[in-house]
Amino acid sequence: MASTSEIKGKAASAARKAALWLLASAFVLLLSAALISHAFLQKFFEPGIYLSSLERHGLYRDMQKGMADLLSSRMPAGIKENVSATVSGAATEEYFKLQSTRLITNFLGFFSSKNTSLELVLDLSPIKAAFDSSPDPTIKSLAPEMPVAMDFGSQMKQTGQLEKLSEFRSQMSSAGSANVYAIAICAALLTAVFLLHPNRQEGAAKCLELFFNAGTSTFIGGIVFAFLTPVGLPMILGASSSSQSAANMIATVMGDVLYEVGILTMIYSLPFIAIGYGLPRVLKLGGMPPAQPLQQAVSQTPPPAQPVSGTPSSAPQPPASSPPTPDKAF
Repeated sequence: MASTSEIKGKAASAARKAALWLLASAFVLLLSAALISHAFLQKFFEPGIYLSSLERHGLYRDMQKGMADLLSSRMPAGIKENVSATVSGAATEEYFKLQSTRLITNFLGFFSSKNTSLELVLDLSPIKAAFDSSPDPTIKSLAPEMPVAMDFGSQMKQTGQLEKLSEFRSQMSSAGSANVYAIAICAALLTAVFLLHPNRQEGAAKCLELFFNAGTSTFIGGIVFAFLTPVGLPMILGASSSSQSAANMIATVMGDVLYEVGILTMIYSLPFIAIGYGLPRVLKLGGMPPAQPLQQAVSQTPPPAQPVSGTPSSAPQPPASSPPTPDKAF
């Protein structure tokens, strides 16, 4: 039956293993989340990615067509074509490029807390001026009804969307400081893992193993962001949007943004993978001991047991030969 000291030793060993598992799991998850979050903050609020995506996919041309279709859809059949041509001539691709640059920069600046005000006003004065100078009297008569601008910010405020986005803004503003706290907690967890090992070599080997695991987990998260998430965006946005064309446009742009987030996430993971994989091999931590020379191995082999002097050997002895029997006389 096991003694009390043996039971206490087994219980302490089990508790130490459980603590190591909990600390290691928390370290990997927290560090991976901090790296992915940092990459997200770096790329999600970068206006250049959005503008480059709009131009690369020819979406400024789609905006031009969408505006022409929107303003001509409610016109009488006889002047639809003229209205569409007038709008397309005033709202050119360059016009939408300038408007998109201003609106996207302000929008992202506001939600990254770089700007204090949200100004989502689309300037429609070029279209109003085109209507006013149109040779078609019918189109010219519509110029007074054409607004000078379209304030999306006011519309969002009336529908309650601005309040929801403000909550998102407050969360994003605190995400940067949360990442700093996460890194500090990771350092504390790594120190605890190191101290729970009986010697420094095992502790260092385990810490480097956690570096490798966290880097691998982060790399997988980057793959998901870069290659898998953009595939599902059209289906998600298409199901929640009444305009399929607008949903496809948003999905295309956001797919490019998430691709950049994923690529940066994978780049952040590479140093942790390299350190966790290469350093233990350089320092020979946690590996098998080097092979010993043959002579040293032979010299360390214990000699066979020798029989003790004065005791009979256990090895069987050959039978003693009996002396020859003399011939019997007859």
